[in-house]
Amino acid sequence: MKKILSALLVLILAGTAAVFADNNKNVKESLKQYLDPAALETLSQKITAGEETDIVIVDVRPETAYSKAHVPGR
Repeated sequence: MKKILSALLVLILAGTAAVFADNNKNVKESLKQYLDPAALETLSQKITAGEETDIVIVDVRPETAYSKAHVPGR
């Protein structure tokens, strides 16, 4: 009985890990669009113009990096 429960637990954990890995892959793929400098510039312009209001930018760079370049008004 313990072997069956252990095997079931392993299968559940493996299935859960697979779901999270697949979800993480999808998130990474969707974020790749923002690595393109032209896409970043377009997004920056939309944010500055107030066209993109559902986006929250969290800048975690040091103050020195922020002072060199950042989205105006943010």
